[in-house]
Amino acid sequence: MRSGPLSRQLVPLAFAVLSTACFANFDDFHIVGDGDGDSDSDTDADTDTDADTDTDADGDWTDNPMDRGTPCDDPHLLVGLSAAGSSIPARLLRFNLSPDGPPTYCRETPVMTDQIAFGSDLQEVTALADGTEIVATAYAVLGLDTEGFPRWRWQRWEPSSFHDLKVFPIDIGGGSYIGVLHCDDYCSSGLVGPAILDSGGNEVGYIDTSPLFTWDLAAGAPHPTDLSRIVLANEFETPLVFTIDTDTTVLDDTDGVELAPHFHIGDVGALQSLETSKQGGRIIAVYLHGIEMWRVGQSVPTSVMTCDECEEYHAAAFDPHGEQSAYVVCTRVGESRPSLVRLSEFGCDQIVDGSAHANHEIVDVVLVRGAL
Repeated sequence: MRSGPLSRQLVPLAFAVLSTACFANFDDFHIVGDGDGDSDSDTDADTDTDADTDTDADGDWTDNPMDRGTPCDDPHLLVGLSAAGSSIPARLLRFNLSPDGPPTYCRETPVMTDQIAFGSDLQEVTALADGTEIVATAYAVLGLDTEGFPRWRWQRWEPSSFHDLKVFPIDIGGGSYIGVLHCDDYCSSGLVGPAILDSGGNEVGYIDTSPLFTWDLAAGAPHPTDLSRIVLANEFETPLVFTIDTDTTVLDDTDGVELAPHFHIGDVGALQSLETSKQGGRIIAVYLHGIEMWRVGQSVPTSVMTCDECEEYHAAAFDPHGEQSAYVVCTRVGESRPSLVRLSEFGCDQIVDGSAHANHEIVDVVLVRGAL
């Protein structure tokens, strides 16, 4: 740019404009801080109409007025609801669990349940051992912070959308990682990956799976007794176990060993999801028409558990208060939207009525061991 007489004339002109301009009065505004974090102070801040009463001694700092709801216990339940095809955000519901009563909502305020960052199409949820919640959307994987807000975002390419996305925790060398199985090109070439993300959302490894696992792959999960190994589960085949690290780039079908003999039960439909827990080596296999639960070392059940109210099953999470019970996402008879039920050997109880969420559909549930 040329610097000459004209540019020198603009300097005093700018000062003249600034000297006559009107600026907004910010006297009633204050810096927002974290506050003391308890729900009482949050509620007071919401109802207080006098801004000055919220400031500290120097008059410059205001407690955060955001009501984040009742903190969640350890463990608690995380439920993911999708609003695919709409313009409204997906939703996360959280529940405290009790051995003596029904689950109760926690972190139930709007800012904790509906966030634009989730997008509308939520596909899966999972959690790391430290309680970090992981949310898989149609466009990215999100890692949430200890308050439940997005802390990082992973998207392998841009623009892109995931038409089938599966996420699960991995323990490699004592560190927490996330496995991400995703779909390329509208799933015409099947699921690919997993990509391996560290706990900060950085891609640190990528595995190209063999054709056997790219087609009809139903789930990925950590091994129930050794989190450094992963389980890849086909819809109709026995799940195979693989040993991986961040340097692994190829998985051949000959590298896998069967998770358990006689795994798949006939006449129950395709495998929908697989949940494993290192605490006691528990396994939940969710089939289209029922679920089966057992522990490593036990014989695989020869029949599935069902709920009289459900006709199709989609996902499940462990119940920390029951050996033979689980929280299950299922479509009830005569309903089009899945609900959440607690299924045990004594029957099933409804937790979330899917028909009550007219704009959302329950897609996944996970037990979170860390407190929010």
